[in-house]
Amino acid sequence: MGKKLFYFFLGLIFILTLFSGLEKAKAAEAGDIIINEIMYDADGTDDDHEWVELLNLSDFAIGITGGSAGWKFNDGSNHTLDIPTGQLFSVESGEYFILADDKETFLLDYPSFQGQIIDTTMELTNTIDTISLINNTSQIIDTVIYQSSWGANGNGRTLEKNNS
Repeated sequence: MGKKLFYFFLGLIFILTLFSGLEKAKAAEAGDIIINEIMYDADGTDDDHEWVELLNLSDFAIGITGGSAGWKFNDGSNHTLDIPTGQLFSVESGEYFILADDKETFLLDYPSFQGQIIDTTMELTNTIDTISLINNTSQIIDTVIYQSSWGANGNGRTLEKNNS
């Protein structure tokens, strides 16, 4: 009996040690992640060159899932994020990341970019649009309505969130 109890506690200690080192990603609520920057009208063709920068403002890592039951990017249609089903894309507190119409094109346009990128479909209009990030429980995490009169219309620049 003593050996069995010893091995039980040894196994329990191993499991607790294994899981104590893992940071758990928490569920996001509205405002935890914001739409920070938008490339809606690239210089030249927009095909595959549109992207949105997001920022995790929360104090914790946030897990983002893909697939039909995962997070969505809405630009008038709900687009799934290209994250394999069952995988968790973790975004650390204070981390910026990109939703790109085409990841490879984004990296060609911005070869020094070092952050995380998620592929998704997007068709941003060049005049006025509403875009939203929606979590896996269909809660809107952030929404931005932009218009071309704000700038960044075909000149290779982006719209950036102004925190003032």
